[in-house]
Amino acid sequence: MNKCTKCGYSNPAENIYCEQCGQKLVVTYSKQDSSHFANNPFEDTSSNSSKSANSTFADNASKSSNGYNSPFEEDKTKGAGTYNNPFEEMDSKKATSAPKSSNTAKTTSSGSSNGSSQQKTSTANSSSAASSNTNTSSAKTYTPQMSASERNARESKIILAVVFVGVLFFAYIFFAVIFYSFSVSVRKIEVGESSKNLLEMDDYLEVEEYFEDAGFVNIDVVGEGDVVYDNEELLGEVIEITINDDDKFKSSDSFPMNAEIIIYYHSAADIEVESASTYEGKNYEEVVDMLHEAGFFNIELKEHDDLILGLLNSEGEVESVSFDGDQFYYEGEEFPADATVVITYHTFPD
Repeated sequence: MNKCTKCGYSNPAENIYCEQCGQKLVVTYSKQDSSHFANNPFEDTSSNSSKSANSTFADNASKSSNGYNSPFEEDKTKGAGTYNNPFEEMDSKKATSAPKSSNTAKTTSSGSSNGSSQQKTSTANSSSAASSNTNTSSAKTYTPQMSASERNARESKIILAVVFVGVLFFAYIFFAVIFYSFSVSVRKIEVGESSKNLLEMDDYLEVEEYFEDAGFVNIDVVGEGDVVYDNEELLGEVIEITINDDDKFKSSDSFPMNAEIIIYYHSAADIEVESASTYEGKNYEEVVDMLHEAGFFNIELKEHDDLILGLLNSEGEVESVSFDGDQFYYEGEEFPADATVVITYHTFPD
């Protein structure tokens, strides 16, 4: 029996590993037990196959005495021979998990079988990894095609999302307008000037600018259209100012920010004109009188020095009349009294 040094279990003499814990056993042999090694791996290959186990061991022993280092040579100092396992030593994990075997041949066969199995497993894993990489590469380049129903469903979702965003946007604008209207209707602003003082300002534009600077936002200007050539000095003067229909307010009065402010002022009247041919061919002084009588007061004269002998056109004869740059007007068309009227007439060069 061979006792395990780790767990103390008594194993059969032929065992190399402990059957209880798998610990590698140290097997010692005496000279009398040399017959156990009938199948010595160092046996001379030239020996006759008919030799018995004892004669093989004896031959090996004699070779050892002649200089051949047999693994079974007796240690003379210790008095016993130590058996050195010819198989490759396994690591601690493999030794622990080594199968319980009753002889060396089974252990060797099992190790060889496990090595073959591990090689097959490694080959299978490599093939599986290669196949996985191929599938992954293929999956990266493959683009699935959507069916018509899936495409329609996707388009419907996009349309609904756009509509939803549009509704939110318009709802935001709507509530923003309501909030602004509410805020300007609640906030009140002091006028700072009485209606009498504002009427003394130069023109309606100055009054309008004053109210804008004060913070009012609902200002309207209304021209009376009553200014012509005879009263052109009144052009732009303020006639009346009302704040929420109040035309006699004080400087200390306060009104809402969006209070309705209307500024009435003198503006140019609209005047009907004659056709262009009516003015052409007449003397320019005569045309000026006609336009003054009609009410126009912003008239300019322009000479055209194209006469040589004065046979076709006489000096001072009207070539054209334009109203605010328009030369192609018809009879009855209206222009404001302050329109820029340009009368072009023929003359001799200086």
